Amino acid sequence: MMTTSLIYSFIRSLLDDPQADWATDAYLQPHLNLAYRNLEMELGAYGLAADQAEVVIPNLPPGTTDLTGYAEPGGPLAAMWQPLTIYERPAGASDQDWQLLRPADIIPPLPPRPFCDIWEFRLGAIHLPPASQALDLRIRFEELFPALTDPDQPLRLAGGNHLLAYSSAALVARARGAQDLALSYAAEAERQRQLMLMRLNRERQAMTLRQRPYRSNQLLSTPRLLS
Repeated sequence: MMTTSLIYSFIRSLLDDPQADWATDAYLQPHLNLAYRNLEMELGAYGLAADQAEVVIPNLPPGTTDLTGYAEPGGPLAAMWQPLTIYERPAGASDQDWQLLRPADIIPPLPPRPFCDIWEFRLGAIHLPPASQALDLRIRFEELFPALTDPDQPLRLAGGNHLLAYSSAALVARARGAQDLALSYAAEAERQRQLMLMRLNRERQAMTLRQRPYRSNQLLSTPRLLS
């Protein structure tokens, strides 16, 4: 798998600084991360390359109406881009007790009741009607890629190494006033981007998708339980 250090080597070669006299890892890191995030957002807009994660939030206090605090840095939902499915059960109940919540366009004013039943995603946070009991929530969501900070950190975009190298080199060249070089590398990055989109579209079209009926005792996978 391609690592951050190898991408840095590609970028330095494009910038004619293989010895890192000025194009050090520290200098290149913000440019690479900007290119990485831009590519992730673009592919996510096409529904092509979003990673998924699943967590369990145990013992949600009664009366909780939003999960904003859980999405703060360091929280279990900090890397959430979009929620996909939410299950609930009484706190500490068995795995056979998970029940699926329905997404809603808007949550009407409701008095506390045993279960939330519905959820709404608004302003980057999950909103819920108040429950009268403590609940465990099981949330599957599209996950933002973590920033590239470690030289040995693997990329989470298979086959995107050349695209990221050219995109990053274009950003660096533009920042240093080399506009012709920036335009040249941006054009090559666009060509690489189109090739990636074509490949990912072919892979998606080749997949056979079969919808499975929901059963309350049928779990998607083993979640990561947070303490």
